[in-house]
Amino acid sequence: MLSRYFDKVHPCFPIIDESSFWTLWRKDARRISPTLLCDVYAVTLAYWECSERLRGHPRPDTQFIWNQAVLALRDDFMAPSMATIHAALLDMLGRPVYHITGNIINVGRTVNLAHSQGLHRDPSKWRVNDAEKALRTRVWWTLLIHDHWYESPTLETRSDETNFLIRSSLSHGTPPNISSQNYDVALPVTESSSDIVTSTSSTHAMETFPYLCQLTKLLGELLPMIYSLQANNAEHWKQIRLTECALDDWMDDLPDCLNQNARSTDWVSTVRGASGLWFYHLSLKVVLNRLAFKVRSL
Repeated sequence: MLSRYFDKVHPCFPIIDESSFWTLWRKDARRISPTLLCDVYAVTLAYWECSERLRGHPRPDTQFIWNQAVLALRDDFMAPSMATIHAALLDMLGRPVYHITGNIINVGRTVNLAHSQGLHRDPSKWRVNDAEKALRTRVWWTLLIHDHWYESPTLETRSDETNFLIRSSLSHGTPPNISSQNYDVALPVTESSSDIVTSTSSTHAMETFPYLCQLTKLLGELLPMIYSLQANNAEHWKQIRLTECALDDWMDDLPDCLNQNARSTDWVSTVRGASGLWFYHLSLKVVLNRLAFKVRSL
């Protein structure tokens, strides 16, 4: 199950240091957060049928395991640590959400905990190793993705593999907890986590994360307009045009393995996370068009 997590889920959201995890697992597994393990197992259940070893056995009760993961996370927040942030991000990533309020609360308290751990500050000049710097950067941007998009995951089965598709829930009307003025963490790059991938497919999947972070940054520039109660047509039009140009640049910068325009019209990507990435892209375009319509109507 753990190998399946690092093969299927981890490349798209690399919020755990794989080498450190396996070192602890072999030396003393008790040092790994039980709450984190619980969420890792729960997330990986979606890929049960992808494993030749597991598919011959009955799949455990998914709802029961997620209930246990939710209870474990609740207890972990009584004495939180960095591992609590990792577990919370997996909790918000991997399950269908039936209680919207629960995710809103999880995002808010995880953001506060991340601030208390200094994740909102640029670690590039800190006296820590490069692996920790890269991990802190990836964890912060994953939290930013949750906060800005407010994820409500669903599962779509395509051939023999399950892909996560994320629905944007901006319509729920919850302003973000994080402002661009309150953090200085640079965008992550694929090279920062190249030491934890082991195959070409994982390398391509890992490339989706920095591009998703770039889309999240563009969305963050629009969020003040979305939730503002005071209209400023001139400034709004300027920001809309800037974002449209930035979105074009984003598409031009995509590698061929992620770029549907570089392939046929019936393109179906074999790269894990690519479908979700383009779903975010389309969601952002919808937001831009709705904002333009709103500005015109004022």
